[in-house]
Amino acid sequence: EANENTNPFIEFDWVNEWWRHLGGNKQVEIIGVRVDKKMVAFFPFLYEKGLLGYKYFFMSFGQAIYMDIVAYDNTLDDSINFVLDELIREKKNVVFYLHGILESSNTPKRLEKYLQNRNSKFSVHRVITPYIDLKKIKLDEYMEKRRRLHRLDRREKRLIENGKVEFLRSSPEEMDYMFKLHDKRWKKKRDTSGFTNEKEKEFYRSLAKITSGAFKTQIDSLYINDTMIAFNYGFNCRGRYLGYVLGYDDDFETFSPGRILEKEKILQCKNGNERVFDLSIGFEQYKFEWNTHLDYTRRMIFSSNTMAAKVMRYIATAKESFVEKLKENHK
Repeated sequence: EANENTNPFIEFDWVNEWWRHLGGNKQVEIIGVRVDKKMVAFFPFLYEKGLLGYKYFFMSFGQAIYMDIVAYDNTLDDSINFVLDELIREKKNVVFYLHGILESSNTPKRLEKYLQNRNSKFSVHRVITPYIDLKKIKLDEYMEKRRRLHRLDRREKRLIENGKVEFLRSSPEEMDYMFKLHDKRWKKKRDTSGFTNEKEKEFYRSLAKITSGAFKTQIDSLYINDTMIAFNYGFNCRGRYLGYVLGYDDDFETFSPGRILEKEKILQCKNGNERVFDLSIGFEQYKFEWNTHLDYTRRMIFSSNTMAAKVMRYIATAKESFVEKLKENHK
């Protein structure tokens, strides 16, 4: 709260629900830093122990798009130095695989400074992160350009001719239908989101009940004749809206229900005085049709200086570089 954090995945509500539903069989290690009896930082880690040593990740790996260290800014440098030095001293053979670090945050430069001061090799793997700066757009001008794209106005008009079309906030009780739409959409594709895995369903259902406070889950849907044809499951955190999962019924694809829904949600956020509409990580074309600015999200890989740790780091870096190249080549 003191940092005016807008990253939903390091808020207590997210961490608590993730731990409750998905963290039970994982080695979770949240490290706190205390100075003169005052807590000044938390490092939300989980780890795995293998034959060659330890691998440390940020919590919620696989579910959280962004993660970070939770710390007062004036204690971040000292906290990084202290915690990482202690872990390396204690574990000896350890590689850190830290995902979801936004380049617009303070953490990447602080981690680089730490690693450079210790002559430690590291690799950085970036993924593009488009967003809309809602404070800087002139709404009429912005929307006029996007409406012409893909003939969105004409498609919306044709959809309205087929029945009563509504953009509404959906309730958690409608999530079973959302999961069906998602599965139908991804039936012939490879879904890596895990959104409809049985354990994760309960996690996302539980998050959907959090509708007030600094962290809120918002489910918005497009309906025709009271039937949901598109949904947007997202999070709001102190003026930042993040679209987490967008889905629609393929039977209505000719009308572009996903784009219509995204347009309505952007209008809602702009009129509701949100500051940022976060389109999330990835190279999907629709994100570049809506965005006004770009951020980047990092995965940083580094290790202790033992031979075993260097081997683990090399393998992790090679794998991540390969995946990075694949994602850059859409074909």
